[in-house]
Amino acid sequence: MTPKRYRSLATGVDLTGKSDADLMPTLDNAAFMVNSACHAPDGYSFLGGTVAREEHQWRVGNKYKQPSGRTWPLMRPLKDVSLLDIYVTRTQHVTFNPDQLFTQHALGYVEPVAAPNTMALFTSVPPWLLSSPVAYVDYDYGFDLFANDERLTTISGGILRASHQFWFTDEEVSLTKNGVLVAPINYTVDYDEGEITPTTPPTNEIWRASYHHHLPPGIAAATALVATDILGDEALARAGMLGVSSLEVEEVTIKQSQKINFRVQPVNAAALVYLGPYMAMFTSMR
Repeated sequence: MTPKRYRSLATGVDLTGKSDADLMPTLDNAAFMVNSACHAPDGYSFLGGTVAREEHQWRVGNKYKQPSGRTWPLMRPLKDVSLLDIYVTRTQHVTFNPDQLFTQHALGYVEPVAAPNTMALFTSVPPWLLSSPVAYVDYDYGFDLFANDERLTTISGGILRASHQFWFTDEEVSLTKNGVLVAPINYTVDYDEGEITPTTPPTNEIWRASYHHHLPPGIAAATALVATDILGDEALARAGMLGVSSLEVEEVTIKQSQKINFRVQPVNAAALVYLGPYMAMFTSMR
């Protein structure tokens, strides 16, 4: 989530005097806590990304069990696998190209479906053959979400705002005004903010857009909730009230928790409701 979008949520937190540069570390921290709650791997981003040379054990099987032939990349959802190398010695390996691989997107694994270009896997012999071959995989991961004909909201500066941020920059955006398609030359797009600025400032027209975006709405909502908790704790700390458990108005009595510096529940229950599907996503299917 960007500082601009967080400010627009009107969470009740006083952001007076807090610049975008001040707010960004809090949002980064909230995103990290969301990832941790989902048990996402190190380096994971809900915006997607590219991974090179991720290392895995290649399960060769034995006389009791057939080899699985599958590699399970860590980052999900799995999109495209560009290369799979299986090393049987320190230098010998077999390479599978995309046309020799089958990618199972829903479960998140890749499996060879054609013979490799070299037969080193089968011709190498002990004692130089690795007892457990090692696979290296290059791949892309991330969500590809589609908003179809979504009605946009007009904000200050003649800007049209969509519900979602972080649009695909290589996907076409379709904008209509009162049902009529608007030519791309007549507007500009802020792909990170999810905003469109028409050349002619909008008035009372109905504007709609269709676009692809990376970030699931549940992740955005949870990140905002966690960021609000962090900012609220900061405000309490500045007021010397961090850890206050009760407050009586008459003859003022303040009770403070002994766990004043210990955050017992890093991600609140409301955020966890949004994160449920994504926590399940990283449960191993192997």
